[in-house]
Amino acid sequence: MSSEWREYSLLDIYDVTNGLNKGRKEFGFGYPFLTFKEVFYNYFVPEELTSLANTNTKERHKCSVRTGDVFITRTSETFDELGMSCVATKDYPDASFNGFCKRLRPNGSVEIDARYSAFFFNSPGFRQQVLSLANMSTRASLNNDMLKSLTVKLPPLDVQQGIAKVLADLHDKIQLNHHLNQTLEEIAQAIFKSWFVDFEPVKAKIAALDAGGSEEDALLAAMQVITGDAQECANAKEGSAPGAATGGKLARLQAEQPEQYAELRATAELFPSAMQHSELGEIPEGWSVAPISDFGKVVCGKTPSKQKPEFYGSDIPFIKIPDMHGNMFATKTGDHLSSKGAASQSKKAISKGSICVSCIATVGQVVIATEESHTNQQINSIVPLEEYYTPYLYFRMGSLYKDLHDLASGGSATLNLNTGSFSRIQILMPSEELLDSYGKYSSVLLGGILNNVKEAQTLGTLRDNLLPKLLSGALSASEAESELAEIEEAANV
Repeated sequence: MSSEWREYSLLDIYDVTNGLNKGRKEFGFGYPFLTFKEVFYNYFVPEELTSLANTNTKERHKCSVRTGDVFITRTSETFDELGMSCVATKDYPDASFNGFCKRLRPNGSVEIDARYSAFFFNSPGFRQQVLSLANMSTRASLNNDMLKSLTVKLPPLDVQQGIAKVLADLHDKIQLNHHLNQTLEEIAQAIFKSWFVDFEPVKAKIAALDAGGSEEDALLAAMQVITGDAQECANAKEGSAPGAATGGKLARLQAEQPEQYAELRATAELFPSAMQHSELGEIPEGWSVAPISDFGKVVCGKTPSKQKPEFYGSDIPFIKIPDMHGNMFATKTGDHLSSKGAASQSKKAISKGSICVSCIATVGQVVIATEESHTNQQINSIVPLEEYYTPYLYFRMGSLYKDLHDLASGGSATLNLNTGSFSRIQILMPSEELLDSYGKYSSVLLGGILNNVKEAQTLGTLRDNLLPKLLSGALSASEAESELAEIEEAANV
């Protein structure tokens, strides 16, 4: 089959246009605008362009976004961010694109499937072409003369479409998992905010009592507030749509699901019915303010000597800040230590469920360790005294982003929050019983997120393994589909 493939010079089949450079004041209103980040992070142009730019008719005509257009990053501070691309699979009326990108528009000389091109331009082979040509002065850059040397491999259109379908099916499953996780995290965040930031169950009790109600009325009021949160968790567990059939129908819940009703009532009883003053402001009565160190051991990471290669291997995850960006769980790390390397600094080990917080340079990233791990010295980790502390600490640390930055500034150019200062940060400490209850509520959501992350990584590995085989003609689309069917059946993916 590979004999049917042809190799083209990129500029023989694409016309190249640079994007728009606009002043900062020209953004936030006007017409749809494709940003550098959207090009960098996506295989395909997002369904909706939410960023806006004040563009005129001439600019929108010159820098339009149409089906089949390939957008590629042309300049960046690092080589790794150069030549990243995404493809439009539909027209975007009145849209334009960022000046740090180039648009490659098919000139019609050959037939090119838009989805195929998305996977080709994101393939390791094409990326390597780009990086071998890029030059670096103060910034990495990719100019039109360099584009002349780039080549594109194309099979017949029907073969392109077959390859695109195989890869797009995997890509769509990965994206679905990402969207599900966004929803689950939003629900978990909303419950955390309701219970531990806005204190809604407490305030519901106070309002009921202030209106002349009894303690039972106050309890029912808190249950009405919590029941929506509880239903969201149940929906997530059962696969229902968020927000389905809540409404605070406690009588029906008691009649039809007495065990769930009893659990809800017990949870509501854990919330006090009054507030008290604290150094953090008004907090629920009986709760306290405590340093982070009261929740568990704080460990500052360490990098084993690079002069001893035997300290590195594949045994123990070694978490660094790049592994944290955009993630809730540290399921995939760029480096691992060997057992010998981990043993050389055994006091730096952190257990499953530990909360890792970046505290140097890029401050405020938070992830949860999914197994025994080590981190580098830019990260402070909380090894919780109780397993059920983990969800609370994750969202609490995430809510302290600005505070962490303020504490880390210290007047120096590089942000640095040392372990001692981190350990002494004062945070809200609810009752143990309520933290335990929240741990049970949120474990459904966080467990679902972790499962989806692992599944997406499995699918991503399948896609990445198939990509070079399909794009070289070594594997046909039908062969790939058969291979995937066998793998998915065995793994139940």
